[in-house]
Parts: sequence; structure tokens; C-alpha cells
Amino acid sequence: MKKLILGMLIASTVSANTIEEAQALFSQRSNTAAGIQAAQASGDMYRTLAEQANSDAAKAELKVLEAEAIYFVSNRLKNKDSILASFERVYKAADFAQSKLEGTEKANALYWYAAAQGRWGETKGILSSLSRWKNEMKPALLAAEKLDISVQQYGIARVIGKAYLKVPGEEKSEGMKYVREAYENTLTTVTIDGKTMETSKQVNNTLFYLFGAVKLKLKGKNGVDLKKVCTAFNTAKAIYAAGSEAMKQIDEAGVADVEQEMTAFFKASSKDYKKTAKLLNKKCK
Repeated sequence: MKKLILGMLIASTVSANTIEEAQALFSQRSNTAAGIQAAQASGDMYRTLAEQANSDAAKAELKVLEAEAIYFVSNRLKNKDSILASFERVYKAADFAQSKLEGTEKANALYWYAAAQGRWGETKGILSSLSRWKNEMKPALLAAEKLDISVQQYGIARVIGKAYLKVPGEEKSEGMKYVREAYENTLTTVTIDGKTMETSKQVNNTLFYLFGAVKLKLKGKNGVDLKKVCTAFNTAKAIYAAGSEAMKQIDEAGVADVEQEMTAFFKASSKDYKKTAKLLNKKCK
């Protein structure tokens, strides 16, 4: 998709060299201060390029790229106000983009819009952000599902699923169906110490699947296959223990995300993950 986007933008009046510079900056992203700064610079460059674009279509594609870069940064900020402001920038950029795009490209923009809304809500507090879920995030996700649920490694299913699992009043079993769909449709193999194992290409597909299974109390009647859940958990644990080289087998370009999300899970950075990891460590020996 990114090669197609670059080709479209080159055909516009936007400087191809500058677009490639922004892409190069984003490729340098990492969990270090320098890597975060590179992602921020990339997002800022895409915003400037969008302002210079001579068509809504070109501007929309650039706003999607801005959203992706700033989403990466937002997940690594420490100050609550800064986090909220940064995620707000993401969903505003993505909202403009989705209003100008169609089909899979619109679904991709809606993914960034909804993902940023979700992280904004988690930061703000679920109860204080319910109106956004009902009036903005949920409609966006359902619209994207009809267009292309598979964008961003089944990102639409992943985000809908997690929201259904967390938001009061939503059906948790439906949430589990979505996160299981995301997990099972993105499986790949990794090899650690000569042993081949199966996991998702997208780290959060795995982690949300595990979270959902625990939310449903690991009960078969709730649609949870404990054997499959334990396989997913033990594989994730082995990858985390093996470190960055194993993580690169999942997603070399996005290894910073794999590292950050797995660390958050296994270091129990949230109550949700603490409960999930604790119970699965007990059940999946």
C-alpha cells in the first residue's frame, strides 16, 4: 500500500524527494529518544507536505502517513496532557483523510482514527470517554469493517474486539470473536533455539487475544479454547525472553512496537495486563 501511495503522491506536485525523506525518518523509529524524535520529525514533515498538496486526494494520503507517525510517538509520551493532545492530532488527521478517501484506503484512515480515539479514551478514562465511543469511534469501526476489516493486519477487528471487551454495556463474547479473528488470520512462524512456533504477525493481535480469553474467564462455553490460548501465551513468552532478534521475526520494520507492547504485557504495565499475565502463567504451565 505504501508503494502505491508514494506513486500517487509523486504524480502530484508534492516533492518526491521530501516524501522519501519523511519515509526515511519514519524508518528510523525506535524506542530510544532519537528514534521517537525521528518519528515526530516524520509526522511533522508529512503535515507540512499535506499543507502544500494541490489536491484533496494527495492531502488525504499524507494525513494518513502523518497519523501513523504521530500515533507511534503518542504511545511513547509520558505526560498525560501531551498524550491526549498527540492522539487528538492523530484522529483529526485521520478524520480528514477518511472523509476524502474510498474503499480500502478509507478503511485504513478509519483504523488510525479509531485506534487514536481508543488510546485517547484509555488515557482519559473509559467512563469519561463513553460518548466518544458511542458517537465517534464505534460508528467509524463499523463503517471500516464493511470496507476492509483486514487493513493493518486485521486492525479493524483488533480495535473493535478490544473495545467490546472493555467498554461497559458491550458484549464481551463478540469482542472475543473479533480478537480471535484478528489473531487467527495473521499467523506466522518464528524459530527460537531451533524450535518453530506459531504467533501473529501483529503483536497486539496476540496480546488482545490473550486479554480477551481472560476477560471471558478462560471458559470454553464463552468461546475460549484454553489449549490454543496457552500456545499463544507460551510462544509470546518465549519470543519476549529471546529478545529483539526473535521479535524481528514477527515484524522487522515494526520491532519497536513489538518490543514495547510485549514489555508492557510481561512487565504488567496495566491492571488488565497484570491480571492476564498472572492467570495465564498459572494456567499455562
